[in-house]
Amino acid sequence: MSLRTRKIILWSTVSVAAIVLLSFWAKSIPEKLSGFQGDNFLKELDIPEIEMPDLPEINLEELEKLYGQEEATTTE
Repeated sequence: MSLRTRKIILWSTVSVAAIVLLSFWAKSIPEKLSGFQGDNFLKELDIPEIEMPDLPEINLEELEKLYGQEEATTTE
């Protein structure tokens, strides 16, 4: 059997298998969408809450005194 014939058989088999798997996947989409509840989605994920520490206030006047007015000003 030539290399060309083996490649044709391989890709034909892969294509048929892909089409079969795609059809099973497409049939299951309506079932998954009907069972989807958007309200409870985030609750079901159970994402832990992260506590953020309070950040200190930035006093621009003190920064200007420490580093000079040119470095303390913000650029827009």
